[in-house]
Amino acid sequence: HMHAGLHGYGAGQGIAQLYGDEQWMDIPEQPDMRVLDQLTSFYIFSYLVIWMFLLSNIVTGQVVDAFQSIRTKNLNDASDLKERAFVSSIDRQMLGQHFVKLTKHEQCPLDYFFFVHHVTWLPQVLCTGIEYHVKGCLNDVDVSWLPIGQSRYLNQKERKAHKEEEEEDEVEQIIQKRIDALEEKLNKTADAVMSLTSARQMHA
Repeated sequence: HMHAGLHGYGAGQGIAQLYGDEQWMDIPEQPDMRVLDQLTSFYIFSYLVIWMFLLSNIVTGQVVDAFQSIRTKNLNDASDLKERAFVSSIDRQMLGQHFVKLTKHEQCPLDYFFFVHHVTWLPQVLCTGIEYHVKGCLNDVDVSWLPIGQSRYLNQKERKAHKEEEEEDEVEQIIQKRIDALEEKLNKTADAVMSLTSARQMHA
């Protein structure tokens, strides 16, 4: 039936007359004529149907999902760079206004990239102590040499906070000692008053 539809039953009704291709004129008019050509045409037609209605949609969906995943990953990476330092992975809220200075100067990613490139190609005999240590870490895929979660600003801030706490503790200790001394004096004064009162009562 498919071949009959392609060829047509009347003059000007078939696809051969529509496109003017002589090759279409060889399409058999009956199902039992030229079976191999019919099977070939049926295979091609089936392939086109399967590709157009099934496979092309699946491939298109896979491509769209892949691009969406890449876009989502890029957006997440860009958002992470805005909220965390690239080298130390410190949250922006912990650094406040110092975040820009940390990421642009103190822990510039390009400086670390240059240092890694320098250490990678530097001969081992020419390495200093720090370069030798970093070179060994790079060979062992060890990131312990990176200041993850650390920065000079936070270290100074912690030391300052610790020093302030120690000073507050010292002040509290001094105040407590003075309070204790005052309580002791008050107790002695109260005892003296009680003694005088008792002595007057005895004399009276």
